[in-house]
Amino acid sequence: MTGKIILSGILFLTFSLKLSAQQKSIEGTITSKEDGSPISGIIVMVKGSHQGLVTADDGHFDLIVSEGDTIELSSRYFVSRDVVVGSDFRYTIDLDEKNSEKRTGYLNIRSEILKNTGEEISFGSSKKYKNRPVKMRE
Repeated sequence: MTGKIILSGILFLTFSLKLSAQQKSIEGTITSKEDGSPISGIIVMVKGSHQGLVTADDGHFDLIVSEGDTIELSSRYFVSRDVVVGSDFRYTIDLDEKNSEKRTGYLNIRSEILKNTGEEISFGSSKKYKNRPVKMRE
């Protein structure tokens, strides 16, 4: 009889541990705290693992995690943030901007190239503009 009770206890404990470590699918959107717009290019990682992704143009992400896992959010232009996964399946996470001057500077240079040359600059086209003069605004 005592053996059955011990065996039942071990089975119950094993089953409980499996339930607590059960993984689930979560999804969410990363937005700017300043204006609520979705942010693309945010690195979303599950802390202590190699699982992660980069948010899409609409700021969306989806991950397989366990309740209690920590999600690390990082970006060049936004303040990093950790979020602990709770019982929710859907998350909306807002981030503060780090330094808008660097970001604005890039956009200003891009606008000047477009204004002065009539051509749009895009990733991978740096050779095209390598030796071209660019007028800076005063």
